[in-house]
Amino acid sequence: MKIMKKLLTFILIFLVLESSSQKYNGVDLDGDLYSVINNLNKSGYAMLGSVINGAILKSTTSDKSQIFLCATRSSNTIFRTAVYSEKMINPSDLKNEYNYYYNLVKKEYGKPAYIYKNSAFWINEIVDISIEVTNLNQIKVVYDNKINLNTKKYEEYNNQ
Repeated sequence: MKIMKKLLTFILIFLVLESSSQKYNGVDLDGDLYSVINNLNKSGYAMLGSVINGAILKSTTSDKSQIFLCATRSSNTIFRTAVYSEKMINPSDLKNEYNYYYNLVKKEYGKPAYIYKNSAFWINEIVDISIEVTNLNQIKVVYDNKINLNTKKYEEYNNQ
Protein backbone atom coordinates (compact mmCIF):
# COMPACT_ATOMS: atom_id res chain seq x y z
CA MET A 1 0.00 0.00 0.00
CA LYS A 2 2.84 2.43 0.87
CA ILE A 3 4.58 1.70 -2.44
CA MET A 4 1.37 2.39 -4.36
CA LYS A 5 0.87 5.66 -2.46
CA LYS A 6 4.45 6.77 -3.21
CA LEU A 7 4.04 5.83 -6.87
CA LEU A 8 0.81 7.81 -7.15
CA THR A 9 2.44 10.80 -5.43
CA PHE A 10 5.38 10.64 -7.85
CA ILE A 11 3.05 10.45 -10.87
CA LEU A 12 1.01 13.40 -9.59
CA ILE A 13 4.13 15.54 -9.03
CA PHE A 14 5.42 14.63 -12.49
CA LEU A 15 2.10 15.58 -14.11
CA VAL A 16 1.97 18.93 -12.30
CA LEU A 17 5.55 19.75 -13.31
CA GLU A 18 4.93 18.63 -16.88
CA SER A 19 1.74 20.69 -17.20
CA SER A 20 3.32 23.82 -15.70
CA SER A 21 5.45 24.48 -18.76
CA GLN A 22 4.55 27.44 -20.88
CA LYS A 23 5.30 27.63 -24.56
CA TYR A 24 5.42 30.32 -27.17
CA ASN A 25 5.59 29.34 -30.83
CA GLY A 26 6.89 25.89 -29.86
CA VAL A 27 9.64 27.27 -27.57
CA ASP A 28 9.58 26.17 -23.93
CA LEU A 29 9.51 29.29 -21.73
CA ASP A 30 9.62 27.48 -18.42
CA GLY A 31 12.77 27.13 -16.35
CA ASP A 32 15.61 29.38 -15.36
CA LEU A 33 16.33 32.62 -17.19
CA TYR A 34 19.52 31.45 -18.89
CA SER A 35 18.08 28.19 -20.27
CA VAL A 36 15.06 30.07 -21.65
CA ILE A 37 17.35 32.65 -23.28
CA ASN A 38 19.32 29.76 -24.79
CA ASN A 39 16.10 28.17 -26.12
CA LEU A 40 15.05 31.47 -27.65
CA ASN A 41 18.49 32.04 -29.19
CA LYS A 42 18.18 28.67 -30.93
CA SER A 43 14.77 29.74 -32.26
CA GLY A 44 15.86 33.00 -33.86
CA TYR A 45 15.91 35.49 -30.99
CA ALA A 46 18.90 37.61 -30.00
CA MET A 47 19.58 39.50 -26.77
CA LEU A 48 18.54 43.12 -27.01
CA GLY A 49 19.26 43.99 -23.40
CA SER A 50 18.99 42.91 -19.82
CA VAL A 51 17.15 44.28 -16.83
CA ILE A 52 17.23 43.36 -13.16
CA ASN A 53 15.97 39.76 -12.99
CA GLY A 54 15.09 39.67 -16.66
CA ALA A 55 16.01 40.00 -20.29
CA ILE A 56 14.72 41.47 -23.54
CA LEU A 57 15.15 39.55 -26.78
CA LYS A 58 14.30 40.53 -30.35
CA SER A 59 13.37 38.24 -33.19
CA THR A 60 15.97 37.96 -35.94
CA THR A 61 13.28 36.71 -38.33
CA SER A 62 10.79 38.76 -40.27
CA ASP A 63 8.18 39.01 -37.47
CA LYS A 64 10.22 41.62 -35.50
CA SER A 65 8.66 40.62 -32.18
CA GLN A 66 10.28 41.28 -28.81
CA ILE A 67 10.14 39.04 -25.77
CA PHE A 68 10.48 40.31 -22.20
CA LEU A 69 11.41 37.67 -19.62
CA CYS A 70 10.84 38.24 -15.90
CA ALA A 71 12.59 35.93 -13.44
CA THR A 72 12.55 35.42 -9.69
CA ARG A 73 15.27 37.07 -7.65
CA SER A 74 17.02 34.01 -6.18
CA SER A 75 16.36 31.01 -8.42
CA ASN A 76 16.10 32.97 -11.72
CA THR A 77 12.91 31.05 -12.54
CA ILE A 78 10.78 32.60 -15.28
CA PHE A 79 7.40 33.65 -13.87
CA ARG A 80 6.22 36.09 -16.56
CA THR A 81 6.83 36.37 -20.27
CA ALA A 82 5.53 39.17 -22.46
CA VAL A 83 5.69 39.12 -26.26
CA TYR A 84 5.21 42.34 -28.22
CA SER A 85 4.72 42.53 -31.96
CA GLU A 86 6.17 45.42 -33.93
CA LYS A 87 4.01 48.57 -34.14
CA MET A 88 1.40 48.46 -36.88
CA ILE A 89 0.06 51.37 -38.92
CA ASN A 90 -2.44 49.57 -41.12
CA PRO A 91 -5.56 48.32 -39.23
CA SER A 92 -5.78 45.19 -41.38
CA ASP A 93 -2.15 44.35 -40.55
CA LEU A 94 -2.97 44.79 -36.87
CA LYS A 95 -5.97 42.46 -37.19
CA ASN A 96 -3.90 39.86 -39.06
CA GLU A 97 -1.17 40.05 -36.42
CA TYR A 98 -3.73 39.65 -33.62
CA ASN A 99 -5.19 36.60 -35.38
CA TYR A 100 -1.68 35.16 -35.83
CA TYR A 101 -0.88 35.39 -32.09
CA TYR A 102 -4.41 34.30 -31.12
CA ASN A 103 -4.08 31.15 -33.22
CA LEU A 104 -0.60 30.41 -31.83
CA VAL A 105 -1.94 30.46 -28.27
CA LYS A 106 -5.17 28.67 -29.17
CA LYS A 107 -3.18 25.87 -30.84
CA GLU A 108 -1.20 25.32 -27.63
CA TYR A 109 -3.90 26.02 -24.97
CA GLY A 110 -7.30 25.59 -26.64
CA LYS A 111 -10.24 27.99 -26.62
CA PRO A 112 -9.88 31.12 -24.48
CA ALA A 113 -11.89 31.44 -21.27
CA TYR A 114 -12.92 35.02 -22.13
CA ILE A 115 -12.92 37.27 -25.16
CA TYR A 116 -13.53 40.99 -24.72
CA LYS A 117 -13.19 43.54 -27.54
CA ASN A 118 -9.56 43.28 -28.72
CA SER A 119 -8.49 40.90 -25.96
CA ALA A 120 -8.58 37.18 -25.19
CA PHE A 121 -7.81 35.43 -21.91
CA TRP A 122 -6.85 31.84 -21.11
CA ILE A 123 -7.04 30.87 -17.45
CA ASN A 124 -6.20 27.53 -15.84
CA GLU A 125 -4.55 26.20 -12.68
CA ILE A 126 -1.03 26.65 -14.04
CA VAL A 127 -0.88 29.61 -16.40
CA ASP A 128 -2.83 32.78 -17.23
CA ILE A 129 -2.41 34.11 -20.75
CA SER A 130 -3.74 37.30 -22.26
CA ILE A 131 -3.59 38.73 -25.76
CA GLU A 132 -4.51 42.33 -26.43
CA VAL A 133 -4.06 45.20 -28.82
CA THR A 134 -2.11 47.98 -27.08
CA ASN A 135 -2.58 51.75 -27.44
CA LEU A 136 0.63 51.75 -29.51
CA ASN A 137 -0.93 49.43 -32.12
CA GLN A 138 1.06 46.40 -31.03
CA ILE A 139 -0.10 42.96 -30.06
CA LYS A 140 0.88 42.01 -26.51
CA VAL A 141 0.82 38.41 -25.30
CA VAL A 142 1.49 37.86 -21.58
CA TYR A 143 2.12 34.48 -19.95
CA ASP A 144 1.94 34.32 -16.13
CA ASN A 145 3.05 30.98 -14.69
CA LYS A 146 1.17 30.72 -11.37
CA ILE A 147 3.50 28.15 -9.84
CA ASN A 148 6.57 30.23 -10.62
CA LEU A 149 4.79 33.41 -9.48
CA ASN A 150 4.30 31.73 -6.09
CA THR A 151 8.03 30.93 -6.11
CA LYS A 152 8.72 34.64 -6.70
CA LYS A 153 6.48 35.62 -3.77
CA TYR A 154 8.13 33.03 -1.53
CA GLU A 155 11.64 34.21 -2.45
CA GLU A 156 10.71 37.86 -1.88
CA TYR A 157 9.16 37.07 1.49
CA ASN A 158 12.21 35.09 2.63
CA ASN A 159 14.73 37.69 1.40
CA GLN A 160 13.32 40.65 3.34
